[in-house]
Amino acid sequence: MFTTLIGNAEALNKKMVDLRIATGYTKDETRSLLKEYNNIAFSLGATTQEMAEAANDWLRAGYEGPEAAELSAASIKLSKLG
Repeated sequence: MFTTLIGNAEALNKKMVDLRIATGYTKDETRSLLKEYNNIAFSLGATTQEMAEAANDWLRAGYEGPEAAELSAASIKLSKLG
């Protein structure tokens, strides 16, 4: 259990770094963004890591802000249906 918790924390930290690179946000801004992604992920029955990964892909494709979040949520929905 403890090992899983540490692994999840490390993976989430990596996703946070990826988001910081993709957005150019500060650590606090990225943390706030991740909290928003957590709320969206929870409503979709997904993990924050899944949401952050999808958002990172859309951000790197050139989408920003709410548009990237909306596309990420759609990606999660499609992955859950598939």
